[in-house]
Amino acid sequence: MADDENAIPVFLCYRQADGSAAAHWLYEHLNGQPISDVPGAATLKVYFDKGAPAVADWKAVHCPPLERAKAFVFICTRGALQL
Repeated sequence: MADDENAIPVFLCYRQADGSAAAHWLYEHLNGQPISDVPGAATLKVYFDKGAPAVADWKAVHCPPLERAKAFVFICTRGALQL
């Protein structure tokens, strides 16, 4: 993957209880992908917490990458709809 100066940060949002498989698949298929066929073009850098346990201060963990993100991908599952 290209260095961070050529990266476009993407925040991947999902519900761990039932969205982990979809999130993992998306991460594997999107992270590091160029957005152009031009050499040196920007690549996607996907933030994915990879099943990290829930923490009391989730804002301290997730807000910095969320604020840097240029794109937001929300995985909507049945469980997320019931919140």
